[in-house]
Amino acid sequence: MKDRYGEARRRCEAYIKKYRAAGWIWLFAAAAAFAAGRKGAAFLSSAVLLSAWGLRVYGYPAQYFRTSGKDTEGADGKRFYFVPEISVLLAAMWAILLVFPYEFETTDFLGYALVTAVLVEFPLLLKVRKIKKTSPLPCLGRLAAEGIAAALLVTFPVQYALTFEEARTETGIVSEKNSVSRSTGGRDYILEADWRDQTGQRFLVPQEIYDAAETGDMIEIHVWESLFGMEYSRIGR
Repeated sequence: MKDRYGEARRRCEAYIKKYRAAGWIWLFAAAAAFAAGRKGAAFLSSAVLLSAWGLRVYGYPAQYFRTSGKDTEGADGKRFYFVPEISVLLAAMWAILLVFPYEFETTDFLGYALVTAVLVEFPLLLKVRKIKKTSPLPCLGRLAAEGIAAALLVTFPVQYALTFEEARTETGIVSEKNSVSRSTGGRDYILEADWRDQTGQRFLVPQEIYDAAETGDMIEIHVWESLFGMEYSRIGR
């Protein structure tokens, strides 16, 4: 029993060292995204989120090693470190910000997200089948939930990074204008347009486009299609 305890501790400590070292690489990548442009930010944020998830799967179940009594040096108390977690949060922020200027069909997004989630969770399934002893079910469920969250976050950035063709231009007619106050301050400017035989399509636009548009105006809508066929659009480039 003591040997098994010591082996589990050694695996836990080895995982912690890898996790902390990787955190500095992720931090550099997340910081580089600020100067990498939208395409570069999409690639870097996805790389950070997916590699962080991959390392979590690689370390499973060592990161959930628990000790008893007053000995609390296990990963359960130490696995959340400032540098790795801040790096992942920055990457998640970039992934979310990339979505805001663009519009897409929710059902299309969820379809791509489902495929991404299956691909992301597959390594965990293989790991669980390979090892003889897993962590308690709540820990495994938490790790699986982290994978689903990573899949949702990277779905659009991955599609964006895999868009290589120029946007095509289509036209719509402005049907309504709305300006909405944000709870954090500032305002969101929204144009609703009749486009592709659908009415009231909502587009988040810069203030200058909002101010220049009037109900009934013809507007240009730019549409992109990723390598895997996901379409997304916006008014203005």
